[in-house]
Amino acid sequence: MNLSNQKSQTNVINENKSYKYFKPLLYIIVITQLFLTLFTLTSCSSSDDDADFIAEDPAPEIKVPEINLINGSKDVFPGVVGGSSESILNHTIKADIPEGLVSLKISRVRDGVVTEYVTVSEGHPEYTEGMQSFTYQLDYILKEEDVDTKLFFRAEVLDEKGNTEFLDFAEANVKLPMIKASLALQASKNGIYNNFSPYYLYIKGNNIEAIPMPEATKEENDKDIAAILSFNDDSQYYIASPTDIDEIALTDGLLEISKTKFKKDDVFENGLDVDYNVLDTHEIEANFGALTFDEVDERVNNLKKDARFYFTTQDNRIAILQVKKIEPLGGNTIIAFDIFITQ
Repeated sequence: MNLSNQKSQTNVINENKSYKYFKPLLYIIVITQLFLTLFTLTSCSSSDDDADFIAEDPAPEIKVPEINLINGSKDVFPGVVGGSSESILNHTIKADIPEGLVSLKISRVRDGVVTEYVTVSEGHPEYTEGMQSFTYQLDYILKEEDVDTKLFFRAEVLDEKGNTEFLDFAEANVKLPMIKASLALQASKNGIYNNFSPYYLYIKGNNIEAIPMPEATKEENDKDIAAILSFNDDSQYYIASPTDIDEIALTDGLLEISKTKFKKDDVFENGLDVDYNVLDTHEIEANFGALTFDEVDERVNNLKKDARFYFTTQDNRIAILQVKKIEPLGGNTIIAFDIFITQ
């Protein structure tokens, strides 16, 4: 081999060695360049996003209306038709409307039926366009149509942005006033009964009467006999449901007999009209509910002066009865009572 060829081969070998060492370095340079390029692009994109986010306007604040009860109880009102304070729903609400009032509608809701009561809007004497506050006073007189219904009022406000808010208020449990009566029943001590003595307590509608046997045994009256006064050695003077009278002669002529259930209370020196009036319907019903029935709940034995007791009729009317006096009258005894009864 000549010297020229030997040098040529040596150069090729050296070049191969140089490329062998340069190739990994080239990879490192390329990868580094790619990483730097990617990092730069990502940073720019993030910066652009941040710039766009900062440039956005904040969302506008939503100013919704509010309604609050500012006068009057949130509890269910125990109303009684025909009273003074007992018969009026007196509540005050206040509506705050930052975006301006369009309308405030007050509705009466009775057993789920919604009826418009009053609307404050354009044309109403108290309405001003754009007003941001309004106070409404409810003075509603209870009616017979409200008795024993689910009654309340609903306020609904609408603002100029279309936002609405509502409030239910002034819920009431409405009753009729009670009926008051004073009457005297008679009891026979010798078991002899006549057609003139009023042994029977008759209650029908607004009529509360002491009636004699011929009236009690009429077909149109017998089912409305709430109680009978009688006497025997075991029970002494007692008042009982027609279903629980020991003296059969008093019930023989009754074709349709109703059941009355009694609850004993106590002896009170005050008369009923001192402690109660006809508007105390809710209190009488609550008192009755708090007492328990005796084992013998269809009669009250051994009547005493000033004793009070309650009873419920077959048609679910509740009454309170008080013995006012007990006086002998020949072979009979007169017992006078005061009574309040729900309608």
